[in-house]
Amino acid sequence: GYGPFPKDSLWHYLSLADAANHGQSMHDSMLVESGACIARIQLGQVPDSLQEDRAGDCRSVAVGMTRRFPHDPDSWVALGVAGWELRDLIDVPAELGTPSGMFDSALTKDPGYGLAYAPALMVAGISRNFPALRQLTIAFRDFTPPFHPPERFGGNIQLVAQLLDPDADTIVTNQLLDTLSSCVVESVAYDRFLLVFVDSAESTIQIGRALNARPDLRCLFTHGNFALRYLGAQLIQRGHLVEAYTVVRDSHAGWFPTVFPELAIYGGVPPEIADSVFQDWLASDGSSGLDWVAWWWAQRGDTASIKQYISRRADNKNRVSSAFLALARRDTATALAEFAVADQHGMTMHYWPLVHARLLIATGKDREAREAIRWSPPGIGWLTLTHGFWSLERARVAERLGETEQAVRDYQDVMDVWLHADESLQGYVEESREALERLAS
Repeated sequence: GYGPFPKDSLWHYLSLADAANHGQSMHDSMLVESGACIARIQLGQVPDSLQEDRAGDCRSVAVGMTRRFPHDPDSWVALGVAGWELRDLIDVPAELGTPSGMFDSALTKDPGYGLAYAPALMVAGISRNFPALRQLTIAFRDFTPPFHPPERFGGNIQLVAQLLDPDADTIVTNQLLDTLSSCVVESVAYDRFLLVFVDSAESTIQIGRALNARPDLRCLFTHGNFALRYLGAQLIQRGHLVEAYTVVRDSHAGWFPTVFPELAIYGGVPPEIADSVFQDWLASDGSSGLDWVAWWWAQRGDTASIKQYISRRADNKNRVSSAFLALARRDTATALAEFAVADQHGMTMHYWPLVHARLLIATGKDREAREAIRWSPPGIGWLTLTHGFWSLERARVAERLGETEQAVRDYQDVMDVWLHADESLQGYVEESREALERLAS
C-alpha cells in the first residue's frame, strides 16, 4: 500500500512545492508536477479506487517531459522515478525502457548529474543487480560531485566502492575497515543495499567482524549486542551455521530476531537447548523471534506451545499460526486451507510462504506454489537463512514449469549465497551447479 509517509519526507515537501508551482519555466513546472503527482499517491491522498488512474496521469506527465525535453537528464530521472515508485499501478511504454535504463539515460546525457545516482543505486540495490550497483558506485566515487560529500551513499563511498569492486585489493579493503571510524563502517553495514550484498569474498561478514571488534559508544549499532547480531545475521545468510551459533547463542531481542530460530529449524542448535530457549521466550513473551518459532513447534508436533502463542495474537498472524497448528497435528489439508486465506499484506518478509509452497509442491500443485513464493525471499529488510531455501525451491518449481530464465536466476542465487557455506548446505550448492549445467545444455 501507499502512505502515510512522515511529514518530513521527500514526498511531503514535493506536495508542498506543487502548491507554489506557478510562474516557472515549462521544464521546471513539469518537473514539480511530476514529483507532486507521485507524492499525492505516496502520501495516501488518493482513494484506492482512483490510484491507477492517477498513476496513469503521473506517467503521462513524465512521458510528456521526455518528449518535450528528450536531451535533459531531469526528464529521464522523472520518468524513472515514476516508473519505479508506481510500478505496482502502471506500466511504462516498452520503447522507453525500464526505470534503471531511464536513470542510465540520464547519466549518459550528463555523467556529472549527481541527482541521478541515488535513484539508480536504489533500483540496482533493491533489484539485487550487483554488477550495476558496482558500476554505479565506482562511477559515483570517481566522479564525487562537489555537492555530494564522499559519505553520501551508504556511508563512506570509498569503502562502498571498494567492497563492490570484484577486482579490489583485499589488503586495501582490510586497511579501510581497520582505519575508518566505527561509525563510518556502521553506516556502510546498515545500508539497505549492502545489507544483503552477496559476493564471493563475503564482504559483509568482514564488515560484521570489524564492527564486533571495535565497539564505539558514539555509534548506536557498534556496541552492546548490536554488532554481534549483525555478524550473526550475515553468517546465517551465507550458510555458516556453526559459527553463527557460536556468535549469537540465544540472543534474540532487537535487530535480526530470526537468527536463533532459523538455526534451530535448520539443525544448527541442539534440540534440547532450542526447546528450553523457546519456552523461556514464550513465558516472557518478550521476543520478536517468537514469530518464527511456530515452524519449530510444528516440526516437533508441539501443539500446546502453538496454542499458547496463538492465544496472545490478535493480528493477521493468527491464520498463519493456525496453519502451523494444523501441521503440528499432521493435518496437511487444514494447513493448506489456512495458508490459502492468510493475509500476506506486510508479511512478505516472513518465512511461511515457503512452508506453504512446499505443501503445495508435495500435493503436485507447482503453479500454486510458484505464486506463493513469487516475491523476493526474506532478507530484503533483514538477513535470513531461509533466503537460500526460498531461492532453491523457486528454482526447482521454475525448472519443472519450463521457466528457464527464472530457474537460472534462482539456482545462481543459491550458488552465490552459499558458495562457502557449511558442509551441511553444500549438497544444495552442488544441486544448483548441476541444474545450471543442465539448463545451459
